[in-house]
Parts: sequence; structure tokens; C-alpha cells
Amino acid sequence: MKIERADGFDLHWPHSPETFRHRVVALIGLFVAVLVVYANSFWGEFHLDDFGNIVNNINIQGDGLTWEELSRSFHGTDASERGIDRPAAFLTFALNYRFHGLDPFGYHLVNVFLHYAASVVLYLLLLTCLRLPALGGRYADVAPGLALLAAFMWAIHPIQVTAVTYVVQRMAVMAGLFYLLAMLFFAKARTTVDSGSAAVYGGLCLVSGVLAFLSKENAVTLPITLVLMEILLIRGWPRYVGSRTAVWILAGVVVLLAMLLWLILGANLLAGYDIRPFTLPERLLTQPRVWLFYVRLLLYPTPDRMTLLYDFEISETILVPWSTLPALTILAGSAVLAVWASRRWPMVAFSILFFLLNHLTEGSIIPLEMVFEHRNYLPSAFFFVPVVIIVVRFLDYFSYRPVLQLLGAAAVVVVLIANGHTSHDRNRIFRNELSLWEDNVRKSEHLHRPHHNLSKAYMVTGRFTEALREMERALEARAAGRKHQKYKTHYNLGRYYMMANDLEKALEHLEKSLDYEPGYAGTYNSIARIRLYEDRIPEALEMTREAIRRNPHAADHRHTLALIALRLGNPDRALREALTSRQLIGDQGNSEFILGEAFRQKGKLNQARLHFERYQALFPDHRSVRLALIEIYSLTEQNGILKQTVREFLASIGSADLQEVLNDYDLKYNSMDRARIDTIDRAIQQMLCE
Repeated sequence: MKIERADGFDLHWPHSPETFRHRVVALIGLFVAVLVVYANSFWGEFHLDDFGNIVNNINIQGDGLTWEELSRSFHGTDASERGIDRPAAFLTFALNYRFHGLDPFGYHLVNVFLHYAASVVLYLLLLTCLRLPALGGRYADVAPGLALLAAFMWAIHPIQVTAVTYVVQRMAVMAGLFYLLAMLFFAKARTTVDSGSAAVYGGLCLVSGVLAFLSKENAVTLPITLVLMEILLIRGWPRYVGSRTAVWILAGVVVLLAMLLWLILGANLLAGYDIRPFTLPERLLTQPRVWLFYVRLLLYPTPDRMTLLYDFEISETILVPWSTLPALTILAGSAVLAVWASRRWPMVAFSILFFLLNHLTEGSIIPLEMVFEHRNYLPSAFFFVPVVIIVVRFLDYFSYRPVLQLLGAAAVVVVLIANGHTSHDRNRIFRNELSLWEDNVRKSEHLHRPHHNLSKAYMVTGRFTEALREMERALEARAAGRKHQKYKTHYNLGRYYMMANDLEKALEHLEKSLDYEPGYAGTYNSIARIRLYEDRIPEALEMTREAIRRNPHAADHRHTLALIALRLGNPDRALREALTSRQLIGDQGNSEFILGEAFRQKGKLNQARLHFERYQALFPDHRSVRLALIEIYSLTEQNGILKQTVREFLASIGSADLQEVLNDYDLKYNSMDRARIDTIDRAIQQMLCE
């Protein structure tokens, strides 16, 4: 069917879209599109900031659904429970934890649902905005097709993947959802003729706006957006307001927003630059180039250009790099041009100003990292409206050439399919840590953090040689996020050499880690373990206490304290510390091994066996627990299970030297004397002879 002037250039998605039934069909179409694109995201792992905000965040973790327990999540990641941080978003994480624990599936399910809800709200908002009074009915007849196509393009665009599939960016999705909902209720309130309905819509607008801000602070621009809606789309520019006055109004808006940000962030705003490898002027010079980069990604989102962490060159001066001045000119020119054209093309002007305004919070003076795709989630909401208007005008212009119309419509379909396929493919990259960081290293090979995170992924999967290679590359690469971020690489190298029993080299890297970041509790805990292995108990105890002082909620620090107690022959203290650690972040069952050691030291073999077997069920590849069980099975003369355990142990060590494995166990896990190792060795040798 042709798209022509006679039927208002309607896109026929579907025909007669004004009926309730057809709107439902449109929303079902959106649901199917979002579900198909994000179907492979549900099984993705946690990544990057997910660990600090969800996996290791004690404030969201608990079993109860009482207000007292859930309200702890309002403090975000602040273990002291003093401040309030994005409470609406963290509350949803807390609810997720109640129902799904740390299974990422449930978190992804909620994220995709929220994204679909935002897509529906955007469709309804665009449908409403395209019929607002100041537009003079220009788009009234084509509004359903325009709104649905623009919502489709936004919902399945690859740039949204990092907001939807990267779990912690639910904050951006929720802020976007409630922000758009507030705009929709505002438009309804301003256009309804019933005063009671207007009051209800106004109240819903206020509630939605508050929820948007409580999800993420970038919603602070909402009042300015509503003013722009009022001026451009509802009332229209007053005749006595000229273009020059409008430009001054625009400048005033920018100043007002800067003042709001200062009131919210205060003195911490400039202090944040102390940790960044760039200054405030450098950030302000770089961001126009970043914004234009976002525009290119929105218009041409090919997979080889998109990643999680970008290696983006900093603008040192207005001429270095050369693209800085053109970017500044284009950015300023776009804003001025939008204001100048606001009388003739108010919808297009609003779309441009909406994009620029909603990038101001994260793309101006706040000392955030330079580039993240998820920052486009809200700003891009109106981005495709001018694009869709151009498409419809193109089809209108060629209404006398059905073939060209058909080709134009086919091109739109191809773009939608291509974007959906790219989004689906990017979800595959987010499936696990290895796939994500291998992809990121290929695209940002000179950046520190992708190499660092890839090394951690290799460590987890047992690819230790590759992990060491990536850690060494990370130390050579550029730190783009924080000046001191290489402390974590030195820390991981310290842990790597501890595992390899090269304690001297391990200590060297751990001390370098403290040079970069003196406040990291994990480094003190690792040094404490080394001192424990060296039998330097007072130093081990001092370092452990420092680790606990800096982070009292980490189970691993209590584990170290329990191991020290065992080394001092105090199993009762070890039991208390192990039981305490069960309630802390990161225990993951490791306390079972310590409980087993404590009961073994007390001579209670059956209780020790019970805890060791629980630990083995959780960590079946752990060699040391098998050695502990071999001793107990030998002492209790359980020959059948002893033979099986010895066979499994020998299979697990492969070609490794048995004495080296026994020495490693004695160094790191044996809380008794060397006679225990002799007992284990004799039991293994006896089984080998049978």
C-alpha cells in the first residue's frame, strides 16, 4: 500500500491506529521486538560495577521483606548507612535479591521488563507530543506511525544494550522510564479540559519526577524539559520573543542547570578531579567530541565501533586534537540553530534541545569518566523523531513513484532488522566475563581496565599463563578512569604469586598496590596471609586488624583472623570468627573449611568431616579439602571412601609433584603440626600400593 497525502502519509503500522485494539497491537509489536532482541541477555553474568553495587553490597542483601530490612537498600553501597543514594533503584536490587539471590537471570528479566515499559511510555509520549497545540496539527494524522516507528528505533537500538543488559545500569533505565512518564503526565495535565483530571495528572507528574531523581540524579533536568515542552510544544514561542532573546534564555538554562548541580554535589564536585587523569577544562573540551561520537553511534551503530570501555583521546587544548574546535562549533551551532528554528519546526527543535540538555549532567562539569554508552538512554529518547519525520517526508515527496516509496520503506525495515541484530549480537558479548573483556581488549587495546578485567576472567577459568600476560599488559596500558586504578592489578599480581608460592614477589606487588591506594583493605588482608605463612604472627594479626578496620563487612578478613587463631592453637576463637563470617559479604561457604579445621584441632573428627564435606560439595576442585578428608577417613578407617577420595585427589593434581602439593597445603591450610602431613602422605602411599 502506498504512503501518500490522501491518507496523511500514515505508515500503516497498523491501519486505523486510532482504535484501542490497534494500539494494543502496536504495544504487542513493541513487546515482541524487545523480547526477541534481548532474549539472549537473560543468561548474562554480572560485570564491572555490578559487583560493588549488587554482588558485594550488604545493604541490598537479606531475607526479609519488612520495611526496616528493605529500607537499608536506600543507603546504596554505603556500609555505614548514613547517606541516601538512588534509593528507588537500589530498592529494586534488594527485591531482586529476595527472590533471586545472586542469580543474574532475575535481574536481567526485570531490566528487560523496565526497558519495555520505557518503550511503551515513549510511544505514548510521542503520540501525545505530536498532537500538542503548538504544532498546529502538523503531525496529527501521521502521529501514530511516527510515534511507533521512533519508539521502535529507540527500543531496539544497539546503544541501549549497556543500559539494559549491564545490570547495574537499571539506574539509567529507571530514571529514563520515570522521566518520560513525568513528561507524559505533564502533557496530559496541560491539555485536558477537566480540572480534576488535570490535578491527578499533575500529581502523577510530580511523583514520577521524584522517582526519576531517586533512581539517578541526571533526572535533575526534568523541570527544564517541562518548561521547554510548555514553550515549544504547548504554547509556542510568544511573538514578542525573538531569536536573540531565545538564545539568552538557552544560556540561562545552562547556568541554572550548573547551579542545580553545584547545589546537589557541592564542594565534592571539584574534589572528584583529584582521582581523574584529566582536569575540569580538559573534560569540558573533550565532551563535545564525545557527544558527536554518540551521534555517530546513534546514526551508524556497527558492532566494531561499540564496546563497554572506550579509549577516548583527551582534548588538551582547543586545538589538540584538531577535532576539538569543530566539535565545539557544531555543538554550539546545533543549540543556536534549534532555538532559531523553534518557531517553524518546534518538534525538531525540541528533539535537538532534549538531546543536548539531557547530556549536560553527565557530559559537562561532573568528574565522571569520559564515555559510556548508557548515558544516551534518556537523551536519545527524542533523537529519532526528526529522523522519522525526514523518512515520512521522503515518502511523501515520492508519492508519485511507488517504486521509490517501496524502496524507502524497505530501507527502514532493513535498518530496524540490522539494528536489532546488532543489539542481539552485543548481548552475546555480555554473556560472560571472558567474551566481554576479550572483545573490549580488541577494541581498546591501549586501555588499562579491559586488560585488567580480562586477566581476572582468565584467573577464574584457570588460564593462569594468559592471566599473567594480561596483568603485565594492564600495567603498561593507560589508566583512563582513575589515576590510581593500577593498584588493583598489582593486588591481583600479588594474589597470583601467592598462589604460585613466590611470596617475595607477591609481597613486592602488594606493597606497590598500597603505594597506589593506601586504603584498600584487601591488600592488608593479603599481606596478613603472607605473614601468617611465614609464621610472623604479630605482623599478620596487625595487618588483619587493619583490613577489618577499613572494611568490617568482608568475610575474607574474618577468615584470616580465624586462621591466625588456629595457628595460635585457639580453635574456639576460630569457630566464632568463622560463624561471624557466614553473615558477611563474600563468605560463599569458605567458612565451612575453617569450621572443619577448628573441629579437627579440637579432635572432633565427625564434626570436622561434616564441614569439610560441605565445603567439598561447594568447591569440588579444591585440592586441600580432599587432603583434609583423606586424613580424617584414614584416622576413622573409612577405607572405601578413602580409596575413592585418593583416586579423585590424584586425578585432580595430574602430573603435579605430590610433595609440592602437600607442602602447599602445609603452608596455607594446615593448622596443626607436620605429623598431619605425614599421616596424609602414608594414607595416599598405602592406597597406591593396593
